[in-house]
Amino acid sequence: MSSQTTQLSELTDGSAPPQTKQQTNNETVVLTREQEKARKMRNYLIAATLLGFAALVFIVTIVRLGENVADRTF
Repeated sequence: MSSQTTQLSELTDGSAPPQTKQQTNNETVVLTREQEKARKMRNYLIAATLLGFAALVFIVTIVRLGENVADRTF
Protein backbone atom coordinates (compact mmCIF):
# COMPACT_ATOMS: atom_id res chain seq x y z
CA MET A 1 0.00 0.00 0.00
CA SER A 2 2.83 2.38 0.82
CA SER A 3 4.54 1.77 -2.55
CA GLN A 4 1.32 2.71 -4.35
CA THR A 5 1.07 5.86 -2.25
CA THR A 6 4.67 6.71 -3.06
CA GLN A 7 4.09 6.21 -6.80
CA LEU A 8 0.93 8.32 -6.69
CA SER A 9 2.70 11.11 -4.80
CA GLU A 10 5.50 11.05 -7.35
CA LEU A 11 2.98 11.56 -10.12
CA THR A 12 0.99 14.27 -8.39
CA ASP A 13 3.91 16.44 -7.28
CA GLY A 14 4.72 17.36 -10.90
CA SER A 15 7.74 15.14 -11.36
CA ALA A 16 8.04 12.65 -14.19
CA PRO A 17 6.74 9.13 -13.63
CA PRO A 18 9.38 6.55 -12.69
CA GLN A 19 10.80 4.69 -15.66
CA THR A 20 9.96 1.04 -15.95
CA LYS A 21 12.43 -1.68 -16.80
CA GLN A 22 10.98 -1.97 -20.30
CA GLN A 23 11.76 1.64 -21.08
CA THR A 24 15.41 1.37 -20.07
CA ASN A 25 16.22 -2.17 -21.24
CA ASN A 26 17.42 -2.42 -24.86
CA GLU A 27 18.06 -6.18 -24.96
CA THR A 28 16.61 -8.26 -27.77
CA VAL A 29 15.25 -11.79 -27.57
CA VAL A 30 16.88 -14.42 -29.76
CA LEU A 31 14.55 -17.30 -30.57
CA THR A 32 15.70 -20.86 -31.08
CA ARG A 33 14.89 -22.68 -34.29
CA GLU A 34 12.13 -24.64 -32.54
CA GLN A 35 10.58 -21.43 -31.19
CA GLU A 36 10.65 -19.82 -34.64
CA LYS A 37 9.01 -22.92 -36.13
CA ALA A 38 6.34 -22.93 -33.41
CA ARG A 39 5.67 -19.20 -33.95
CA LYS A 40 5.38 -19.68 -37.70
CA MET A 41 2.96 -22.59 -37.28
CA ARG A 42 0.89 -20.59 -34.78
CA ASN A 43 0.73 -17.67 -37.24
CA TYR A 44 -0.44 -20.00 -40.02
CA LEU A 45 -3.14 -21.44 -37.75
CA ILE A 46 -4.33 -17.96 -36.79
CA ALA A 47 -4.43 -16.93 -40.46
CA ALA A 48 -6.34 -20.09 -41.42
CA THR A 49 -8.82 -19.53 -38.59
CA LEU A 50 -9.43 -15.93 -39.66
CA LEU A 51 -9.87 -16.93 -43.30
CA GLY A 52 -12.23 -19.71 -42.27
CA PHE A 53 -14.31 -17.31 -40.19
CA ALA A 54 -14.44 -14.79 -43.05
CA ALA A 55 -15.53 -17.55 -45.45
CA LEU A 56 -18.20 -18.70 -43.00
CA VAL A 57 -19.58 -15.17 -42.64
CA PHE A 58 -19.56 -14.77 -46.44
CA ILE A 59 -21.37 -18.07 -47.01
CA VAL A 60 -23.98 -17.36 -44.35
CA THR A 61 -24.56 -13.91 -45.84
CA ILE A 62 -25.00 -15.29 -49.36
CA VAL A 63 -27.38 -18.01 -48.16
CA ARG A 64 -29.52 -15.55 -46.22
CA LEU A 65 -29.59 -13.08 -49.11
CA GLY A 66 -30.42 -15.90 -51.52
CA GLU A 67 -33.48 -16.83 -49.48
CA ASN A 68 -34.73 -13.24 -49.63
CA VAL A 69 -34.12 -12.91 -53.36
CA ALA A 70 -36.02 -16.15 -54.05
CA ASP A 71 -39.05 -14.88 -52.09
CA ARG A 72 -39.30 -11.62 -54.04
CA THR A 73 -42.31 -11.02 -56.23
CA PHE A 74 -41.91 -8.83 -59.29
